[in-house]
Amino acid sequence: MNLEDAIKKHLVNQIAGITVHYSKSDEYAISFVLLKYVKGKVKIEQSASGIMNLENLAEILDKNIPIWLTVTGRPVISRKLSTDPGENYLHLILHNARETEFTVSLVKESTGEIFASAIRKENLNILVDEFHRFGYKILGYSIGPALVSILYTSGLLNKEKISVSGYHILYKHDSLFEIQARDSNVIESCLIGTDRIDSDLVLPFAAALAYLINKSGFDSLVTESPSTDAESILYSKFNRTFILGSLAAVFGLLLINFLVFNYFSKKEQILTTTLSYQNTVFAESDSLRKEITLKKNLIDQMGLSQNTTYGYFADRIAASVPKGIILSSMAINPPTSKIKTDKPIQFEKLIRIKGETNGSMLLNEWVKALGKYNWIKNIEIIGYEKLEDKGEFEININYK
Repeated sequence: MNLEDAIKKHLVNQIAGITVHYSKSDEYAISFVLLKYVKGKVKIEQSASGIMNLENLAEILDKNIPIWLTVTGRPVISRKLSTDPGENYLHLILHNARETEFTVSLVKESTGEIFASAIRKENLNILVDEFHRFGYKILGYSIGPALVSILYTSGLLNKEKISVSGYHILYKHDSLFEIQARDSNVIESCLIGTDRIDSDLVLPFAAALAYLINKSGFDSLVTESPSTDAESILYSKFNRTFILGSLAAVFGLLLINFLVFNYFSKKEQILTTTLSYQNTVFAESDSLRKEITLKKNLIDQMGLSQNTTYGYFADRIAASVPKGIILSSMAINPPTSKIKTDKPIQFEKLIRIKGETNGSMLLNEWVKALGKYNWIKNIEIIGYEKLEDKGEFEININYK
């Protein structure tokens, strides 16, 4: 593995696959998919299609993200070759064509068949210059739609026929079978792995995935092509990583020195704090004992220091409430008056209940039913107010 491949393996973990599809010689639409490789998984970070110019693309896609550029459509000529054409590949695509005038991309299938696509270098150079003018860095190029084959070989796609921008793709017998041009602009959806994406995004997805999987283009350009920015991208990332690593090492040494120095300072501070804390504990102990005494007296006054049956009282009362009566509050041993800071709290030995009833007769029947409990001494209705179709009541229950 050479240095560049090693750098690719560790530094490039995200890439935007971009497809420029020409419907006419001077009209195109841009689609892109931004993939990120994280912890052994590839996920879609961003995608868009139907972008009509680079100005709009620049508003959506960060220029610091490296791209893999795929060109399809009217200026691209694609052919299926039954065998490896050797040095005659261009003449099998275009008779008497000059190698100096075309860039050719080849995708080799497992059957030995080859899908070749060609574009005039002049057209490709103009497009590349436009991307550079907008500040994008290009890792590589693909010509034509054949690189969609990687989605099949990776097991992410199994449909025999799919549609992408400007093409129908036929896949049979574990290999790319045929590529047909299509005029329809209808956008379909396609399931790739667990992601369902629009047909216009299939090719840019394949281009980005091919780079992340192989750290190189899935197809190969066999003629001279525009230079890429791969080396500058990779080495700038390497330099940035190296500088950050160096700074981290220096920072680590400084941190160690600081920690050693700080250790002894904290030792002294801890001892001083401990002594101060002990003094504070002794000073607060009397205050805490007084507070405990006050709270114990309050619990004794409320009758909570001994075993009680308050929970049983509340449960029986709640279980006896008939339909048509709603309780709004229940106070067991309520205070005799409002609590004031300068006066002791006194409690009444009773249960005070407030609520609503559909009628006074229903309330009387419930009071009679409560009176049958042997732990109830007496029940007193101390308030009843009629409000439209309901009545509000308040009763006191004296228990034994």
